[in-house]
Amino acid sequence: MAVAASCALPPYFSPIHVKSDPADWQLEDVARKLEDPRMRKRMLLADGGAYDNLGMEAVLDVNETILFSDASSLFPAWKSLARDRTLQLMRSNTVMVSRLRSLRKRYLLEQRLGNPGHPQRGAYWGISSEIEDYGLDDALATPVAAPLQVRLVDGGEPLVVGVVKVAGEMAPAGAEVPLLGQFGEGIGLLRAELAQAAARPGAAVGVAVTWRVLAPAGGDYTTFVHLGDPTQPPLATGDAPPLQGHYPTRYWAAGEVIEDSYEIVLPADLAPGRYPVWLGLYNESGRLPLTVDGQRQGNDAYLVGWLVVGP
Repeated sequence: MAVAASCALPPYFSPIHVKSDPADWQLEDVARKLEDPRMRKRMLLADGGAYDNLGMEAVLDVNETILFSDASSLFPAWKSLARDRTLQLMRSNTVMVSRLRSLRKRYLLEQRLGNPGHPQRGAYWGISSEIEDYGLDDALATPVAAPLQVRLVDGGEPLVVGVVKVAGEMAPAGAEVPLLGQFGEGIGLLRAELAQAAARPGAAVGVAVTWRVLAPAGGDYTTFVHLGDPTQPPLATGDAPPLQGHYPTRYWAAGEVIEDSYEIVLPADLAPGRYPVWLGLYNESGRLPLTVDGQRQGNDAYLVGWLVVGP
C-alpha cells in the first residue's frame, strides 16, 4: 500500500477531481464511510495536506511495516518579515503546516517506530535526512545510477525495470571555481592528485579526482590513467569508468561535483626512475579534447603529477 497525502493541499492544489468505478473498490474496515457507491464514483480531494500531511491515518493501524518517505519541503528561513498582509498570511500558513508535520513526525518516531512495546516497525526519511545517520552497513554510496529490480516472491531471476539516479553534491549556484582543465564541452576537472609521491615496483598508487559537470556529457566515457611518456604505450594503466561504473557519465547533470578515484598497479619489474602520470577521458570515438586556459593540450591528457619509483 502506498499513500500520497499532500496532493490536495489547500488552497493551491485542491480540489482534485477523481472518478472511479465503485465496483473496483475493495473496502477494508477503515473505509466503511465509503460504503455508499456515490462516495466512490466521484470524489473531490481537498485538505489532505492540512489534515494528514504525512499520510499516516490510512496505514498506521492496518500494517505491520511502514515506510514513510516525506517529500515535504524544508522550513524556510526569512531574512525579513513582510508587512504586507497577504505575505504574512502565507507565512502563517507555512508555519502551521510545518508545525503539524513536526507533531505527526514526532508521534510517528517516538510512539510508533521508536516504541519497543509497539508491534509496528519501519523507517522514516525526508528531504533533509542524512543516510549516514541510519548506521547501515550496506548504505548506498552516492552519486549512483542504481538498477531498479523486481522479481516474484517465490524466486526467479530479477527483472530490471528502470534506473534510479541519486545525485551527489551540487556546486553552489553562481559559484566560480577555477578549473584545472576542461574535457569537451561539459566536464571540468577540479582536482587531480597522486595519493603518494613515491612507490616501489608492484605497488598500487591511488589517484584522487574531482569532476565538475558543466553540461550533460551526452554519452558514456571511460577515464584513462597512464604512467609514462604520453606518446608511447603506457607502462601501467588504471583505466576505468568514473565511480567504477556505478554512475556513468550519461547521467551526469550540470552543476554536479563528483568525487572519484582510480588506481594504478606498477609492474613488478618497473625500472627505478621518475615517471609522469596522465589522465583523460575517452569513448569508442576517441579521446575528449582537453583544454587548459583555453589552449588545446597535446594528446588530450592532463599531467596529474610525477611518481618516483624506487628500487
